Amino acid sequence: MITEKARPSTFFIIGLPRSGTTLLERILDNHSQLGVCPESNVFTNLVRFNVVDKFSSPQQYQKFLKTIADRLQHFNDSAYSCLVDYLKQNPTCKRNTHELFQNLIAKYLETKQKERFGSKCPEDSNFLPLLHQLCPTAQYLFIYRHPFCLLYTSDAADE
Repeated sequence: MITEKARPSTFFIIGLPRSGTTLLERILDNHSQLGVCPESNVFTNLVRFNVVDKFSSPQQYQKFLKTIADRLQHFNDSAYSCLVDYLKQNPTCKRNTHELFQNLIAKYLETKQKERFGSKCPEDSNFLPLLHQLCPTAQYLFIYRHPFCLLYTSDAADE
């Protein structure tokens, strides 16, 4: 298994909805070496399940991964099948969340035959300290768009 130090740095695409994060995700994911996971809400659920450090029971671990899988099944990406396979191979967790996250990254990259992991989830901006805790060498791509443009495109999308 590749360690975090041996793997090129993880990166996170962060920005407000309708700011261009999905476009950047798709562009980068088409690169031969970059695997960008769609909006998995991993960090939102780490906090929601209160499992920032470790899981308190096998049931909590399974429920956490199934919640992530339910979210990912709606995307046209191998992340869903990768997560389901991981859960079948590892029905109980004896690891802390940092190790789990690193193992999931390695499995995702292996599945996609990519070398560098990225994640795109606008909600991740709420969890920057947690992102740094789990991926201390990560890089962050912040997408900024003028607020008036965000309002205009959000309004147009609702029509």
